[in-house]
Amino acid sequence: MGTEGDEFSYIRIRDSDQFRRNILECLKDIISLLQKHEQIKRIREEKIKTIMQLKDILLELAKLNSQLRLELPKVKVVIRRNAVKASPGVKSVVEVRKTNQFDLLESELEDIESKLKALV
Repeated sequence: MGTEGDEFSYIRIRDSDQFRRNILECLKDIISLLQKHEQIKRIREEKIKTIMQLKDILLELAKLNSQLRLELPKVKVVIRRNAVKASPGVKSVVEVRKTNQFDLLESELEDIESKLKALV
């Protein structure tokens, strides 16, 4: 069985049933940890897949946005200035109305509508 160099040592286990129970509980914990690890691994893969899909969508949106900008006509933006009259003795103040793009488009639309009503 054994050679001269092999030494066998045996350890007596006093409560073998409890020892087996402890080993089985440890194995059960290890298996549950491995299952959780696999679940986390699967979630990470799904996350990476979703991020890649999002990147593809963003690239497509950027491409469509650039195509849209090429198709839209070039418009000169005009900033309107309104003069405010003050009481005599006080210098008149020129108020610069800062309009955002929405207000500018709205005013242009009103101008076009008024011209159309004048023609009809």
